[in-house]
Amino acid sequence: MRTLLLLLLTATLSAAGLKVGDPAPATRPESMLQGAAVKEFKKGEIYVFECWASWCGPCVAAIPHLDELHKKMGKKGVVITGVNVWEAERDAASAQRAKDFLKAQGDKMSYRVAVGGKAFIKDWLDAAEVNGIPMPSSSPKEKSPGWATRCNSHQKSSAISSRARPSPPPHRSPTRSRSVA
Repeated sequence: MRTLLLLLLTATLSAAGLKVGDPAPATRPESMLQGAAVKEFKKGEIYVFECWASWCGPCVAAIPHLDELHKKMGKKGVVITGVNVWEAERDAASAQRAKDFLKAQGDKMSYRVAVGGKAFIKDWLDAAEVNGIPMPSSSPKEKSPGWATRCNSHQKSSAISSRARPSPPPHRSPTRSRSVA
């Protein structure tokens, strides 16, 4: 009986998570470091939220590619927001480190940049069982805004552009792990 209850609980929790095709969570990043916040999704635009941290080598390696995509596709309706996670929400020193990193990037990181915050992490990353970054997500242009794709682990995002490069392999957060109680 105990095993059956554990299996039902596990299945229920798994079914409740954020999946490809689900509507995008209503939660937006906690604060903006650069650019205007995305308050609503507009039809005909593609929204990319790239989750990153300054300590994450693959995240830093993805920045030039995102900046290139922003410069090429921004005027065509692709809205990129780099969302700092698992860093700036920890404490004041970590928040300052993220701000200093952005400042040091200068025009090499010209797209919107935000701090995710705990609610964003819970509703976007934890709900999708994401435990590694970089982790971009996007909304499709043709449909109502939703969680269209997770394109880490060398997967390409066809929703953005056939010229978009895949993200480098995800970097695992040193303090995050998934476990079933």
